[in-house]
Formats: sequence, C-alpha cells, structure tokens
Amino acid sequence: MGRDILSRILCGTLITLKIGLISVLLGLTLGTVIGTIGGYYGGKTDAVVVFFTDVLFSFPGMFLAIAIVAAVGVSLGAVIIAAGASSIPQFIRITRGVVMAEKERDYVLAARAMPIHFPYDPLERRDRTIELLKKVGLSEDHYSRYLHELSGG
Repeated sequence: MGRDILSRILCGTLITLKIGLISVLLGLTLGTVIGTIGGYYGGKTDAVVVFFTDVLFSFPGMFLAIAIVAAVGVSLGAVIIAAGASSIPQFIRITRGVVMAEKERDYVLAARAMPIHFPYDPLERRDRTIELLKKVGLSEDHYSRYLHELSGG
C-alpha cells in the first residue's frame, strides 16, 4: 500500500494518549471535587457521596463504559467520558479519606478554636492579634516588632 508504518503508529499513539490523559484528568477533577465535598461536610452530604461511590463501584468498569457509550453515542468524546467515569470512584475514596483525616489534625482544630475568622478591618485584625498574643503569653509589643509576620502578608 505504500503507507509509512511509523506515521500510522504515531497517529494512533496521539489518539490513545489523548483519550488516556483527558479521561484521567476528568476522573481526577470530578473525583477530587466530590470527595473533598463529602469529606469536608460529612453528615448527609457524606452519606450521599458514599452511596454514589458505592453505586459506581458496583458496576464493572467495562459495563459502565458500554452503558455510557450506548447512552451518549459512539464517538471519541464518549470513550473519554466512559474511561473517566470508571476512574471517578477511586479518586473519590482517596480524596474523601485524606480530607476526613486532615480535618481532624491539631492545626485545623486550633484554627477553628481561634477567634480570628478573616477580619477585613485592620483595627479588628490588630485587636484580635494582640488578644491572641496575650493568650499565648507574649506581650503586646510583639505585634509592633513583628508586624509583617503577623499581618498575613
């Protein structure tokens, strides 16, 4: 036929890499967002996320891919969506577990206990910072000496 085999391999590789990269990015993005929401909020939100994840895990990946391609139609986009959808539950589980573990760490609990919650007024920020310095046993003049470190900038 006279066709160059290397160019045919490269064209096929380009399509395969496109499907692989975009589908993994799709699964990573959606799985991370959904897992973070479920892990952070907990309660009913987490129960819905866990139910959604269990439903996706209950179907074999190939069956899920065939169902998505049948619903959307045969195209390169359908293949990307099907491959991405089959990787979403893994990312949800990993992200949800990490967020749930991280939100119980000491520095997060300390940040929640502090009375400072994004004060935009500079005077209010100064007063709260001085109050916090006094609580940890430092004098008020630390605020003026280390202003840049305490300003959040």
